[in-house]
Amino acid sequence: MKISVRSHDELLAAVPHMFGFTPHESLVLYPFAPGLPRVRVDLPTSQTARDAVWESLEVPFGRHARPGAAVAIICLTTHRSNAERASEDLRSRLESIDVTTPLRLWADDNQWCDLDSRESGQRTQAARTRIDAQMVAAGHALPIASRSAMAASLVGDRDPIARLMPAARTASAASNPPAEHAWTMERLHRFHADGNALNDRDAARMLLAVNRPRFAAAPIRVAALG
Repeated sequence: MKISVRSHDELLAAVPHMFGFTPHESLVLYPFAPGLPRVRVDLPTSQTARDAVWESLEVPFGRHARPGAAVAIICLTTHRSNAERASEDLRSRLESIDVTTPLRLWADDNQWCDLDSRESGQRTQAARTRIDAQMVAAGHALPIASRSAMAASLVGDRDPIARLMPAARTASAASNPPAEHAWTMERLHRFHADGNALNDRDAARMLLAVNRPRFAAAPIRVAALG
């Protein structure tokens, strides 16, 4: 996803498009070059929480960092003091693995401040409109209002699959583990290739297949293919 931004305000307007929802009380890492991941975590408000955030980030950032690697630290919160502490703590840790942080940015719903230069300004509808227009023109949907709303949007109607589960269990019992494993892997590869959602019958069969002992022992392999 490529977004052209011309200001701090537009960078903030782009953040929801990076994740599909509008983050609140969040810490966002936005890389300035390919290679490093874009990250959103709950804004840590204690040293224990800051330690936990770094524990989750140290390995992936250390693995993918390259000479000249740089990220922006963006804190979205109503509590500017929490943003100051969290961003400064994370900056020092990132620099220990040679990732620079040329921008530390704080914002609430109405205003923003560069925590290094102390430059500040208002968040504007004009910036949101420009970034939204770019994304819509590129064929992307507008972000959802919140993380919880996004989670709710991913929950489908369970009833059709639930009605198929008894028949799926009967068919699974009549089959054998190697055959179900082969079908499951083929179906996962096909989904990875075409992105088409499983129909209800295949979804019911998949739910049973991934709960067989062979898959229970290797959940990461299945998740990576999905």
